[in-house]
Amino acid sequence: MNEKAMQFGEVVAWSVRDYVSRAKLSDALKKENIGICVKRTDKRTYLKRALNECIGNGVLREIGEDDKKIAYAIVEEDTDVSTASWLGSMREAVVMDKETGEISVRNEGKKSPFLESILRAMGRNEGGLIAAEIGMTIRRVIERYCDAVSLRDTGGVYFIPAKNSGILDKLCNALQEVESRRGAIRLRRFSVARTSNSEESIQELVALTVSTTARRVQNEANDLLADLKTRPSSFKTRIKTLASAADSLRAYEALLNKSLEDVHGQIEATRVHVEKRLKQCIRRRSIMRLKKKN
Repeated sequence: MNEKAMQFGEVVAWSVRDYVSRAKLSDALKKENIGICVKRTDKRTYLKRALNECIGNGVLREIGEDDKKIAYAIVEEDTDVSTASWLGSMREAVVMDKETGEISVRNEGKKSPFLESILRAMGRNEGGLIAAEIGMTIRRVIERYCDAVSLRDTGGVYFIPAKNSGILDKLCNALQEVESRRGAIRLRRFSVARTSNSEESIQELVALTVSTTARRVQNEANDLLADLKTRPSSFKTRIKTLASAADSLRAYEALLNKSLEDVHGQIEATRVHVEKRLKQCIRRRSIMRLKKKN
């Protein structure tokens, strides 16, 4: 038996130690025909990064938020462990308009040198992706294009069946193109031989994942039916998320043998349950809208 026939799949993990360009990573994925959009981090995250670069010895505190604005304070702290005391004074407050992204500081307005420093720092950060964002992109590729089985509760380590190894090759090629320095992103791949033990272990993990996910998805569908007063945009997003989660369970069926009929049944039951709840949700919301009009 040749090596490929013996390969059951791969265990994949990754580590990231550096920034990379968002635009370059997006272009590299497109070049490999991987249709994942590299999500842009929101302005709030860029602002917090910029503030942390600019505040020196100060401490950043979020002091308030409403529908339109969010405010941060740069605080000078003085602590004394012996007396268990804390003193703090606000050095400056920074406010961001959540809709426009416009930033202002409390004391000196738009011409503040401090504001200029913040804007320069934001400019440096906006084009780049930090380690968590790069890791999120890798995970989205793996979860969308591979019948991946998470080997760790928090993600980051997956089993990928041998039939999806081509996707991993493409992902590796894309990551190699955007590395800003050698070894900044490492995608580790460990081959798993086809043995009775490896197949049984993966099937046990799949069965556990299906069971946990099925319960969560069904509970979320029930919660959505009980909470019909959410905003239309939120309601549509929750429906799409639930439908996607129910469909994603079917990808696991290829890794289950026919003896695990109860797991196959659980996948189908979850899909039917979610479809039924979503139809009920849409019908009830339509009735609520008609009652409001009348």
